[in-house]
Amino acid sequence: MLDSGEPVGVAALAPEECWLAPGAGRRHRGRARDLLSSHSALFGSPSGRFLPTATEYRLRSRLPDDAQVVLFSPLGDDYASALARRLDAAGHRVTVVSPDPTTDGTPGQLLARVERSVRVSSLRAVGVPVTDWATDESLRLALDCARRSR
Repeated sequence: MLDSGEPVGVAALAPEECWLAPGAGRRHRGRARDLLSSHSALFGSPSGRFLPTATEYRLRSRLPDDAQVVLFSPLGDDYASALARRLDAAGHRVTVVSPDPTTDGTPGQLLARVERSVRVSSLRAVGVPVTDWATDESLRLALDCARRSR
């Protein structure tokens, strides 16, 4: 996206605020790369209490009206899929890139896989593209797939 000159921002849905306003250019790319490689909200176990309503409000108040949103989530619970639907309903073009951490070794793991599959199907049914990101696949390849699906 940055290669095409489109403004790109970064936000993390986490207890700790992580935000880089949309921008473009070489300096902005460097700031985004630094944030993605070092911000504590993106690594390790979250510290603090996550307030989903406040976090979503803060995100939505910062997004430009015409912002496209690429949401990275394993879709392990309903929060991210519900957020994707709400952002879509608010007029944002939303694409979900979803790494699949599920396995089917135990009944509980199989249930988690089925629940995730239902979330993926439900998003696709309402027109929100979801790209499965295989853990052995590069992020660039996953993003290229996501871009083609929009």
